[in-house]
Amino acid sequence: MSRLNILVFAKLNRPINRHLKDFIVELHNHANVVVWEKDGWGLNHVLKALKGRGFSPNFIFYYDFVYRHIYAPKIYGLGWTNLPKGVYYIDLQTQTSERREFIKNNRIDLIFSPSKDFFFRTLPEFKDKFRWLPFSNNPDIFKDWHLKKDIDILLMGRVKKEMHPFRTRVIERFKDYSGFVYHQHPFDMKNKSGRVYTGEEYAKEINRAKIFITSGTKYRYPVAKYFEVPACNTLLMAKGNKDLKELGFISGQNFVECTDDNFYDLAMYYLENDKERERIARNGYNLVHSRHTNSIRAKEFIATIERYLKTGRAVR
Repeated sequence: MSRLNILVFAKLNRPINRHLKDFIVELHNHANVVVWEKDGWGLNHVLKALKGRGFSPNFIFYYDFVYRHIYAPKIYGLGWTNLPKGVYYIDLQTQTSERREFIKNNRIDLIFSPSKDFFFRTLPEFKDKFRWLPFSNNPDIFKDWHLKKDIDILLMGRVKKEMHPFRTRVIERFKDYSGFVYHQHPFDMKNKSGRVYTGEEYAKEINRAKIFITSGTKYRYPVAKYFEVPACNTLLMAKGNKDLKELGFISGQNFVECTDDNFYDLAMYYLENDKERERIARNGYNLVHSRHTNSIRAKEFIATIERYLKTGRAVR
């Protein structure tokens, strides 16, 4: 099959969409991709404008519409075309009923999402349309920066008690431990003049840590940190979930699974046992760089679309 022509509806220039932007940049290496970011257009007008530039898509990929379209532009008439269409859904707990309506009203063919188990629990009626597209990394950013490991235990990101009960517990338990560092998510910082960790600065901060503790929110799915942390050659200590084994994560081999009751003791153990900690961290590094880079994920994404176009149905 010749290279695919993929029309992507997404807003790539927002800081929150850095992961998506890196993925789409990589996708350009494997397909002919046009990204449309303008709000309020009808699909027929978009297609007409692109045809005038010599581009006719054979697949439409629409990023998530949630949170008032911060990820993707508002486009009208998606359901009027017979062109195959896919969406990417994250944070499935948000606007779930609207997601159902969007799929039906716009005759969506494929639904990509980063978690399999959470998707099946949340939108089980669309199981046949589901395609797993786990998070992946840009290896030019998430890598071993070979920085001094001068942080014992690191936690970064959002910590809201209802949404992140485990992270809340970790902060409470380690608040008096001098080797523990916590950095808020940039969008939650009250002091906007404080240091912001994004992109390379975020990856370098991860690389400084001996242990990084996290979880997949109360909904129990592998957030991006499950991939970012090992990619930086730092030991990932995290709550388990049903997706991890299929993604290649094995506790004690390439990450350390912990619970509400044992995370403190495990952290102390691995701080005292350097060789074992470094072995597991290195295995996690090898796993992520061999299975979860943007290049690998882009090829999997393309293969999924090609199978669908060839068969006309959502073959698994």
